[in-house]
Amino acid sequence: MATCLFGKQHNRPILPSLLHYAEGRFDPELTRMARLYTYWQRHGQSFDISAHYWDIAHELPARRGPVQLLKNLLREYGIEPLQPFLWKVDHTTINVDLTPDKINTFLRHTRNALWGKLAREREYYRGMEKGRDEQSTHAIREQLDEKRRAYLDIIQTDAVYTPARAHLRWGKQGHCPKCNNPTGDWKHYVDQCHATPRHAAGNPPGPDCLRYTGTVPTGYASLPLSLEQRQFAQRPQGCRHHHCCY
Repeated sequence: MATCLFGKQHNRPILPSLLHYAEGRFDPELTRMARLYTYWQRHGQSFDISAHYWDIAHELPARRGPVQLLKNLLREYGIEPLQPFLWKVDHTTINVDLTPDKINTFLRHTRNALWGKLAREREYYRGMEKGRDEQSTHAIREQLDEKRRAYLDIIQTDAVYTPARAHLRWGKQGHCPKCNNPTGDWKHYVDQCHATPRHAAGNPPGPDCLRYTGTVPTGYASLPLSLEQRQFAQRPQGCRHHHCCY
């Protein structure tokens, strides 16, 4: 059981881990977009693009040029390229003189789009279609020692090695060894297993991403009431796994 729940294992899901650590700095797709934004900052003006060409660039047969690549990727990640240096992000139009601060804005939006893609593909990240609230998700880490931070990383990257996963990967028994439930997946241990201790907060509602991985979706946690409260973080209602971390 120790091997299944929180044991060391090296077969973690790659995509959640890459986005989770260092705010996605090691994710290859996010790295590619950072290079593309930086390239456009330095060399975009040299293309001397007409308004007509920009309007039809994403429809041209040759889509591998820098202009076509940029425009198609911006559209893919929900950034509306109105003009070569005028982009619309979340109902806000930005004049792209691409200072580092604005690059960070586009990268944050791209990272949230990648989390949204995971939310559509992985059950335990449902509710993150608009991205992840990095500050609220990591707020609890300051209260944990190094070992429990490692446990939290395993949970937040959807990497808990349960009997159900051992069954799918190696053909081992997939039932819960504590209560003999036929399906020993993470949802079972969070919601159902009577032999697993859990927080006494009852069963508050909340998105699946918060409930099963402790990741807070964008817009879910309330903002602090004053500047003095920035260091204060209240655990969002709906999280059921923190009994493992305290």
